Amino acid sequence: MKKFLWIPVIFLLCSCGGGKIRGFVEPTDGDRARIRMVGNAFSVYAIPGRSCINRRTPGAGPVPVFGFYFYAKAGEPITLVVGGPGHITGTKNVCSSNDRRECDFDANGVHYCYDVFEGGECYDVDIIQYCSTGVTFIPEKDVDYEAAYSEKSWENCDVDVYPIGAHQGELVNVRTAPQRCPRASAIPALEAFANERYFLQTPAMLDPSAPISDEIRNSCSLGKRLGNYTQSAIRRYLHSIQSVSSPEEAGTDKVIQLTIISAHGTAGSILSGAKSISIRVDILKEGVTVSSTILNRSTQGRLFGRGMFGETLCTALDRVTASLGRDVAGWLLRNQQPNLLNQPQK
Repeated sequence: MKKFLWIPVIFLLCSCGGGKIRGFVEPTDGDRARIRMVGNAFSVYAIPGRSCINRRTPGAGPVPVFGFYFYAKAGEPITLVVGGPGHITGTKNVCSSNDRRECDFDANGVHYCYDVFEGGECYDVDIIQYCSTGVTFIPEKDVDYEAAYSEKSWENCDVDVYPIGAHQGELVNVRTAPQRCPRASAIPALEAFANERYFLQTPAMLDPSAPISDEIRNSCSLGKRLGNYTQSAIRRYLHSIQSVSSPEEAGTDKVIQLTIISAHGTAGSILSGAKSISIRVDILKEGVTVSSTILNRSTQGRLFGRGMFGETLCTALDRVTASLGRDVAGWLLRNQQPNLLNQPQK
């Protein structure tokens, strides 16, 4: 049995040499703060002047992971993208093949080809998963900070930031950095959303009276798919968000509730007509609806796919729910007004 464990040694190499590295550009004058990583972080990528993740930002690059200080501008946001060590979560069996195809000409000059089967070798390969997270905060002038990486599993990791030395105090209020940076026109709404504590109720609900066929209800798992896609879109475009199974679990915070009010389709093929889903999005606070909208999406299906005559009905509706998840994030970004965002993030 063969096992492979690939270690990105580049981050180890970047972390040596007295803390001097290539990539991240440290400020040399003006108001500055110092930051160092502690814990078992395996890689750290610093993005100056941003409260979101954009690795193409000028001056962005890897920083030390083994307790070396690096300088950051004070009074401006900095985002740290931190990755942990790899965890072997299982194995998968991989087989290499020595089969080949050979071609020749027969006695009459006709070209023909044939397969040569020689078997191969099968072996186990480790499945390695990495936990990573991005946090952002604004350092203060002449303050030293430690950013402590911790993880409960490869799926659950976090970074706590706190001042040390002469300015030792309580934890800094860090925010989870969105996976994408918004357009300039969207930044005020994004900041307002980030300052409010939201929860997403998952899975999405199916209206019992909705016109949805038994095939779709029983086979396509639309509630789970829509909830997962929406959570992923909100995390990518807006801010980190936790899920709850009921509004009561959110206490006095706001809950985004998704309800599928219709789903139509008879088959996945493009030849079977349109497939569509309509959903209602409600924002609840202590059981009261404070904002609501209806979103719709449809697809004709694809001519080529996993079904005999194209993709299946469930795969076609899966693409629709993915689009609706992004639509929900877009609606939240466009429509949340300051009067709805009045509670500080906990």
